[in-house]
Amino acid sequence: KGINVDRIIEQNAKHHTIAGPIMQKAVASSHYLKYGIRKAKQGDADKKDDEEDSEGTKKADEGEEGLLDEVEAPCPEDDEECIQAKQELQEVEQTKFSEYSRKLFLGIIKGFVSSFNQNCAVGLTTSVNSFFDIIDNLAVYNPTKTAKFQISSVNFTEATNQVYAYCDVNQLTKQFTMLSDYENFENYFVFASRIGGTLVNTYPEMMTCINDGQRKSNGFDVGYCGSTLASTFLDTSF
Repeated sequence: KGINVDRIIEQNAKHHTIAGPIMQKAVASSHYLKYGIRKAKQGDADKKDDEEDSEGTKKADEGEEGLLDEVEAPCPEDDEECIQAKQELQEVEQTKFSEYSRKLFLGIIKGFVSSFNQNCAVGLTTSVNSFFDIIDNLAVYNPTKTAKFQISSVNFTEATNQVYAYCDVNQLTKQFTMLSDYENFENYFVFASRIGGTLVNTYPEMMTCINDGQRKSNGFDVGYCGSTLASTFLDTSF
């Protein structure tokens, strides 16, 4: 019978209510969207803040290294407390990595999807969130995760249907087709001039944002600034 358009529209309204809080929470974690890039530091107060940030980052890195050493260190065979503590530390590390990756992809969506196509952004947001929910609940043998895994799987299927219905990749495909047309060398002059303008206007700020995000383990900033830079290079978005 073909595509059930009414069903897609109904599900889109549902996913709007789901995706809104998810993206708002991710955006709230962004240092770049809150404060931007401070290009010039003025006064002793700013210098002191930078030193405190650097010291805090250094301590955090040392703490993570110590945590990794504890995770990798072997436990005595009969030390159940050590084994349990090691498992808990591994779960903490996995949770941190999962949260970083989740926000990384949400940042990519925020930076690469046009603000005029919120339906596509909603579908991609719920797809990413449902995917990581599936990963977090893969241990279906655990009764507390069985139902969560099933719900996440259904949400992921519905979300990818929204992506298929609302995300238009024709412009992106057109750009790659143009770049692959090596016989029409005029396209490369246009692309080179666009890259030149980007390197002057956008590249320094976006790379500073990416480096700051990596240093602070802020996945959203890394994804957002990286995808914004890619979108500028390609002169396209979803």
